[in-house]
Amino acid sequence: MGDNRLSKLGILLESKNRALRQEAAGILSKLSFTSSNLSTIHNYLQNQSWDARVSAAEALAGILKNLPKPSQTTSISPSCGQRLELLSFMDIISSYQPLLSCESEDLEAKSPVVLSKSEQRNLIDQHLDLNATVGISSKMFLPDEEMQLSITMSNNQIRENKQILAKKSSECDSEINDETEHVLNEFIHQLLQDLANQKWQNRHGGALALQKIIIHVFDRLPDVLIENIAIRIFEVLALDKFNDFMTGSNAIAPVRESAAQCLCLLLSKIPNESLIYASILKQLKELLAMKDEKLWQCRQTALIVFKYHFSISESSQDFNEMFQNVVQNMNDSVDEVASAAVLALSALFANSKLTQNELKNFVNTVMQNVWDMLRYQDNQAQLKEGVNSLLVDLLRIIELWLKVDESSKLDNEQFSLIIDLFDSSFISRTSQAIMCINLAVSKYVDLNNEILYKLVKMLYRILIFVPPSDSAGLLNLCLSTLAKMIEFYEEKIPIIQEFQQSIGYWLGCLILEHKRAEIDVYLHCIDGPSSSRTSPAETFCSEEIRFLTEQEKNNVFIERKILAARFLSPIINSMYRSGIIVMEQPLYLSIQLVCIPYLRSTSLYQRLGAALALNCWARIYRRALTRTDIKEPQYPLVIIKEIEKCVWNPVEVYDEVGSLINFLTTECNEFRQYCIRKGAKKDDLPAMNEQVSMEDMIRSSYEICMKKCKQEDVTALNSRLAYIEDLINSTKSGIRINSNRINALLSSSLLYFGYIPEKLTPMIRPLIECTDSEGNTKVAEEILHDAVPLLLSYTCQKNPCPHPKIIKQLCNGLISCKNFVPDPDLWSTSEKELTIISINQNIEEKSLKSKNCRMIVQAMCDHFSLNILNICPDLKNFLMLEQDQDLEQYLLNIEVVRTVSIRLKNLPTEQEAEIMSKYLFNKNPAIRFRIARCISTFALIDLGHILNLFYEKIVKLLSNIESDHGRCGAIELLYLLSGLEHGLLGATSLLAPLALSSISDKVEHVRETAASTFRKLIALLPLEHQDRRVLPNLNEKLLKKYHDSLDFLNVLSCPGNLPGLTKEEIPGLRNDVNLRAYQLEGITWMMFLNRFGLNGILADDMGLGKTLQTLCLLAIQLHAQDSPPPSLIVCPKTLVNHWCNEWRKYFPQEKPIRPIENAIIGKRIFSNVVISYDELKHHYHLISTVRWHYIILDEGHCIRNPTTQLFETITSLVSKHRLILSGTPVQNSPADLWALFRFLMPGYLSTKSAFHSKYMKPILSCRSHKASEQQTKEGEEALSQLHRQVLPFILRRLKTDVLKELPEKVVQDYICQLTDVQRKLYELVVDRCSLKRENTIEHGNDTKLSPLHTLIALRKLVDHPILIEDVLNLTGDCASFNTNLAKNQSIELSGKMLALKEILTECQIGRDAKSEMGESSEEHGIDVPALSSHRALIFCQWRSSIALLARFLDQGDFGADISYLRLDGTIPPNDRQNVVDKFNNDPSIDLLLLTTHIGGVGLTLTGADVVIFLDHDWNPVKDLQAIDRAHRLGQTKTVNVYRLITQGSIEEKIMRYQKFKSDTANVLVGADNRSISSMATDELLDLFSLDSSNKEDSSNSEAEPVPLKRRRNTVAGNVTGNAIGGDKWSLAELWDGSQYEQQHSITSFLEQANQ
Repeated sequence: MGDNRLSKLGILLESKNRALRQEAAGILSKLSFTSSNLSTIHNYLQNQSWDARVSAAEALAGILKNLPKPSQTTSISPSCGQRLELLSFMDIISSYQPLLSCESEDLEAKSPVVLSKSEQRNLIDQHLDLNATVGISSKMFLPDEEMQLSITMSNNQIRENKQILAKKSSECDSEINDETEHVLNEFIHQLLQDLANQKWQNRHGGALALQKIIIHVFDRLPDVLIENIAIRIFEVLALDKFNDFMTGSNAIAPVRESAAQCLCLLLSKIPNESLIYASILKQLKELLAMKDEKLWQCRQTALIVFKYHFSISESSQDFNEMFQNVVQNMNDSVDEVASAAVLALSALFANSKLTQNELKNFVNTVMQNVWDMLRYQDNQAQLKEGVNSLLVDLLRIIELWLKVDESSKLDNEQFSLIIDLFDSSFISRTSQAIMCINLAVSKYVDLNNEILYKLVKMLYRILIFVPPSDSAGLLNLCLSTLAKMIEFYEEKIPIIQEFQQSIGYWLGCLILEHKRAEIDVYLHCIDGPSSSRTSPAETFCSEEIRFLTEQEKNNVFIERKILAARFLSPIINSMYRSGIIVMEQPLYLSIQLVCIPYLRSTSLYQRLGAALALNCWARIYRRALTRTDIKEPQYPLVIIKEIEKCVWNPVEVYDEVGSLINFLTTECNEFRQYCIRKGAKKDDLPAMNEQVSMEDMIRSSYEICMKKCKQEDVTALNSRLAYIEDLINSTKSGIRINSNRINALLSSSLLYFGYIPEKLTPMIRPLIECTDSEGNTKVAEEILHDAVPLLLSYTCQKNPCPHPKIIKQLCNGLISCKNFVPDPDLWSTSEKELTIISINQNIEEKSLKSKNCRMIVQAMCDHFSLNILNICPDLKNFLMLEQDQDLEQYLLNIEVVRTVSIRLKNLPTEQEAEIMSKYLFNKNPAIRFRIARCISTFALIDLGHILNLFYEKIVKLLSNIESDHGRCGAIELLYLLSGLEHGLLGATSLLAPLALSSISDKVEHVRETAASTFRKLIALLPLEHQDRRVLPNLNEKLLKKYHDSLDFLNVLSCPGNLPGLTKEEIPGLRNDVNLRAYQLEGITWMMFLNRFGLNGILADDMGLGKTLQTLCLLAIQLHAQDSPPPSLIVCPKTLVNHWCNEWRKYFPQEKPIRPIENAIIGKRIFSNVVISYDELKHHYHLISTVRWHYIILDEGHCIRNPTTQLFETITSLVSKHRLILSGTPVQNSPADLWALFRFLMPGYLSTKSAFHSKYMKPILSCRSHKASEQQTKEGEEALSQLHRQVLPFILRRLKTDVLKELPEKVVQDYICQLTDVQRKLYELVVDRCSLKRENTIEHGNDTKLSPLHTLIALRKLVDHPILIEDVLNLTGDCASFNTNLAKNQSIELSGKMLALKEILTECQIGRDAKSEMGESSEEHGIDVPALSSHRALIFCQWRSSIALLARFLDQGDFGADISYLRLDGTIPPNDRQNVVDKFNNDPSIDLLLLTTHIGGVGLTLTGADVVIFLDHDWNPVKDLQAIDRAHRLGQTKTVNVYRLITQGSIEEKIMRYQKFKSDTANVLVGADNRSISSMATDELLDLFSLDSSNKEDSSNSEAEPVPLKRRRNTVAGNVTGNAIGGDKWSLAELWDGSQYEQQHSITSFLEQANQ
C-alpha cells in the first residue's frame, strides 16, 4: 500500500464518523507486519484523539492476528517474577515524578503561581464544571476553612529530588534471530517507553497496544519481556495520577483503566502455579493495603485491576481472599475508592467461569453489603451528602443484579429504600434509581398500597420538578416506568384511596399559571423527603427556569405539562375503566366530571390544562379500544358533549387576556402621553376607544408627533414605537396561539374518542390554524401527528369530502418557507443566476407552517403507508411529475414527492428523470436546487437506481462549457450526494473524478462547490479502493466504469502509476518521427491532466520540444471525439508561423492549424487557431464567442502581470482545458504563479490578497537582511508549501537531465571596469537622482531625475557614455560630455566595449583575431581557452545599444571583416524568422545582434555556440531564455556564455537580485517537477482532506455524531495569565462519558479476552 493511501487511511482514524473509523481500521489491519507499518500505527496510538487511538489499536490487532503461529511457544521459567517480587511501591512513589497529563516542560511556570482563597475556589469550580452563580459550588463539599489562605505553587518544587521514570532498554535482543520476533520486540520496547511518557495520551495508546499484543501474540513473548511488561505496568499504576473528575460521577483514570486491563490479560495467560503469577497477586494486595489517605489512588488502582480480574478468573483461595478484601473496601472513607470497590464486585456478575453456586454465594454477600449500606439511616444520610457517585454505583450494582439474576426481586422495604433516593436535584442518581425500579416492576412484586402510591407519587414529583436541561432521558424513564406499573397494577391502582383522592390535585398541576410557576406540594399531594411544611411552595421545573427568557420559559412549561398529562392519562384511564363506585358515584363519571369545571372556566390556563389532560386520555382510550383482553369501557359521552360545546363555542376573551389588554392599554396611553410631552397637541391625537384599534392609534400618534418633535428626539420616538408595536403583535400572537391550542387539543380529543360531528368545519378549523401558527414542535406533534391522519381516515367516505382542501393546504404548506424551499421569483435576477444555493445559503426550515405540514404529511405516510392513495386519492395529483405540467405546479409536486419518497419508497421513472435533468440547467438557482435536493433524497432510497438514471446526465452537464447553469446544477447535485457520506461507498470512485474535474471551472461558485464536494469524497476513496465493494442495482455500463475508476486515487496520488503512452497511440504522427522517452512522458502527463479535468504548466527547459509534445496532445484530442471544438494557441508574434509549420511538419495528413486571419470563415472558426498576443485585442470580439476545447499559451509567463489588459483578455476566454508552455514560469517572484494559476485553475491559489498574505509576505520578509530567525523559517515554510501546492500541475525537465548528448554549457562572468569618463558621469547621474537631492537647496534650474529614470540611465551608461546623451541634455550637463566629439564616440570610453573586443578576438571573430590570440586576459580574473573559429549571439537590453554595436562593427573597431545580422524592433515580425533562418544556414555570418526582448524567446539559434550578454535584465529568466536560443536540441558544440558585468556599478546589484529570483524559482519548480513519477501529488489530496482545523467538517449527515460537550481549559498555571501554554494543556481534548463506558466496560473487556 502506498504511503499516500496509508496516510489517508490514518487520517480517517480521526474521523468523527464511527463507521469510517471502523472501515479504515479494518483496511489497515490487512497491512503486513513490518517496522514501517507498525511505525504508522504507532503514530496514531499517540494521537490526541481518543477515537483515533482506539481505532489504531484495533488495526494493530488485525495485523497481529494475521501473523502465522510461532514454531515454538513461550514457556515461563521458574525464575520469572523474581524482580517483580522485589518491587516496592513506596520506593517508586518516593523516587519518581508522578505521571500527570502532559510533559513536564508544559507545566513550567515562569514564576511561582500564588493563589488566593477565591482563586482556589474559582479554579476548583472550573475544573469540576460547577457554576457558583446558580448556587452550585465546591462549597457544598469543601468549606472555606479547609482551604489555605494562599498557595504558592512551583512546579520545580513539586518535582524536587524526583527522577523521571526511566525508559526500558532492550534486555533480550541478542536472543532473537527471527525477523518477525525482532520487529515485535522492538515495537514492544517502544510501547514500554510510551507507558513512561509524561503525556497521558501516549501512555493510554501504549496500554491499548499492549493489550492487543498480549491477546494475540503472547505465545511469542520471552519471559524476560513478560516480566518487563508486568513491572512497567505496576510502575504506571503507582505513578499515574491523571484523573478525570468531570464526568459527573467519580474520578475516572483512563490510563490506569487500560493498564489494569493489560495486567489482567497478562494474568489470564500466565499459569497459576508460576512465580510471576503469585508475584502479581502479591503486589496487588500490597497496593490495596496502602491505607494512607494521600495514597487513595493506589487503593483505587488495585480495585480497578480487581474489577477486570473478577470478570475472567476462576474461583480459588486467592480469588476468595481478594473478594473479601474488596468487600471491606466498600466502606472506605474515600468515595472514589468505595465506588471502585462496588464496580469491582459488580464484575462478578459477568464471570462465566464461576459455577452457579459460587456465583450465588458471591452475589449474596455483595448484595447483603449493598442493602446494609442503603438501609442504615446514618450511612444513607452520609451517602446522600457525598459526591453522589457512590450512590450511583450502588444503584448500578442493583440494576446489574436485577438484570443478571432471573430470580432477583425487590421486596417492599427495598422498593422503599430506592424510592427514597429519588431527588430531582440529582439527575444521574435519580435516573439510576428509577432504572432499578423499572427492572424490578417488570418482575412483578406484590407491592403494598403504600409503596405503590409512594412510587407513583414520587415519579410524578420528579416529572414536575426536574430541571429542563439534561433531563430528557429521566423524563422518558418516568413515563416508561409508569407504563410498566399500569401493565401490572392497572386493576389495583383505582381501588387505592390515595389515588382517588390525589388524581384531581395532580391534574391541578396542569392548570398552573406561567407567571406564577410555584406549586404547593402538600396541597397537590406531591411532597417528597426534601419538602418543608414551612416552605411548601416549590418551583415548577426547578429554579433553573429563572435563567430562561419568557419565550423559553413558556416552551418549557407547555412541554412539561404535556409530559405530565401523558403521565396522568393511563392512571385516569385505569380509573375510568375500573367500574368502581366511590361515594355512590361511578368512578368513570367522576373522572369526567372533574374536568368539566376547568372546561367551563374562562381562565386560559385552566382550559389549556384540561385540554391537555383530555387529549392524552383520549389517545389512551382509543388505543385501549383495540385490546380484546378487556371489556369495552363506557363511552365518555358526558365529557364529549362538554368538549363539543367548547369547540363550537370557544371563549372570546379569557381572563388572562383581559389583564394583558389592560397592560397594553396602559402602555399605549403612556406612549400617547410621551407624544404630548414631545410637542404633539392632546386634541390632535386620537383617543383610545372601540372604534380605533391600538395599532391605528399608536401609528397616528407617532405620525403627528414626528411633525412636532425635535430632531434629537426622533431616535427615542422610533424606539418607543418599535417597542409598543412589537408588544402589541406579540400579545396578539400569544393570545391567538394559546386560544387555538385549546381548540385544537379539544378537536383532536374528539377524534381520538372517535366522535365525528355532522359539521366538520368547527373541528377542522383549529387544526388547520394550528398547522399555520404552532411554533412548539412538541405541542404540534401532540395535536397534529395522529389527529390529522385520523381525521382523514374518518372522513374519507363523507360527502362532501374535506380531503381535497386539507391535502391542498398541507402540500402548499410544504413550500411556505422561502428559506427552506427557495422561491424562484426571489432568485430570478441575473446576478443570482450562477449561485449554488446549497453551499452558499443556510438551508434551514424556519416557517412554522412548513415544519408542521411536513410533519403531518410524513405522519400520514407512516400511518397509512401505500394505502394513503386509497384514503386520499387527491394526493396523487401532487405526486405526478409530468412534462406538460405548469412549472409552479411541477416544483410544488417535486417538494411533495421529496417529502414522502423515503417513507413510501417512491423512485422516479426514466421519463421523470429526463424531465428533472432538464431543470438542472435552468438559469434559476432555486429551481436547480429544488430538483437537485429531490434527486439526492431519492439516492437515500436506492443510490444505484439513481446513478443509472442521472450519472450520464451529470457528466454531460459538467462537460458542457457553453452552459454555466448546467454545470451549476450538476455540481450542486454532486455536492448534495456527497452528504450521503458512508452511504456513497460503491459510488465514490464514479463521482470523485467528476468533482475534481470542476475545481478549475471558470465559474467561481462551481469551483467552490466542486472543492467542497471533492473534499468529502476524497475521505471515502481509500475505503472504497480497498474493499472494492459493488453498489447494488448498478447497470453494466456504470459497473464497468466503476471498476475502471477504482484506481482513481492511486493514479491521482501518484501519476507515475499511469501506463506510459506509446508513439503508436498518437494518431497522424509521421512514422519517421521518433519521440524521446521524456517527451512521451510529458504527453502522458498532459493526458493525465486532461482525464481529470485539470490544467497545468509544461515548463520544460528551452529546446526540449514543448511544441511537439503539445501538438501530439492536440492530435490525440482531435481523434478522441467526432467533431471536437477548436483549440486556440496564443504565442509571441514571432512564433505564429513556427506553430503552423511544425504542425504541417509532424502531422502532414491532418487538418492544418491556421493563423487567425486564415481560420475565419464568415464569422465562425472551424479549425485549430494560432494567434499572437498582440492580435488578441483586435480579434477578441470573435474569439470570445467561441467555446474552445483547449487554450494553450506559449511563453505563457507573458500573462504574469494580473493588472494588464492582456491578462484580463486571456482569463475571460472560455475553454474546457487550459495549458501553459513556459520554460520559466517563475520569472520575477512567486506572485507570477498566482497569475498563471488564475488562468489555469481560478481560485486554486485563493484570491490575490490571500495569496499575498499567506505566501508573498513571509517570502519577502525572509529576504530582508534584517529578517529574524522566525521570519526566515516562516518564509522557507511558505515557499515549501507553495511548491507542494503547485507541484502536481507543473512538469519541468532540464536539458542536463534528459539530453545526455547535448553539449556542455559554460557560463562565465567577465568583470569589466568603468573608465574614468564613465565613473565621472556615473557620479553625476547619481547626484541628479531626486531621492539624493530632496533635502538640499536647489541651485539654478537643475532638473531632477526620477529613481526609475536614474536606474535606466546608469544601466545604459555602463554600456557606453554616448547612450545617455538625452539624459545629459535633460539635466543640463551636456557640457561635461560632448557626444559630438569624435573622441567621445570611441570604444575606448567603455570598459564593456573593450572587454567585448577581447572576447571576440579570443573567439577568432574578425580578421585580426589570430594575431592577437597570444595576449592574456588574466587581468579580468578569468582564463579564456583558445578557441577555434566561432559564431556568437550578442544580447542587449536596448535597441540603441544594438545600433551602437552595429556602428562600431561597421567602422571595424572590433576587428576587420566581421559580418553580422541584427534582430530587434526594427525588423518587421513577419521577417524575423527569415533572419533566424539566414543566420543558422549561413556560417559566414559571424554575429547576430539581438535585443533580449525580441530574440530571447521561442527562437532556435543553434548556428551560434557563443552567447554574450552586453547587459542584463532584472529578470534572470529572460537571460536564461536567451542562452537557450543556442543551447538546445540541434546544438553540436559546447556553448560558452559570457556575462559582461561592470564592477562597482548597478549591474552587480542586478546580478544579486537575479540570484535571489533564481533561487526562489528553483525552490518553487524544482527536482520534484522533473518527472511524473516524482510528482507525489499528496498535496493535491491534502488540500481537500478534512483536517482538524478546518473540518467542513464535513457534513450535516445524519450519521455524524453530536458534537461533544467541551470542557473548560483552565489549569492552575493559567491564573497568572501566561504561565502555561494553553495549546499544550487542554482538558477540552478529553472525551465524553460514552467513550469511558465503551472502553472500560466489562463486556468490552471480556470480548477482548475471549479473542
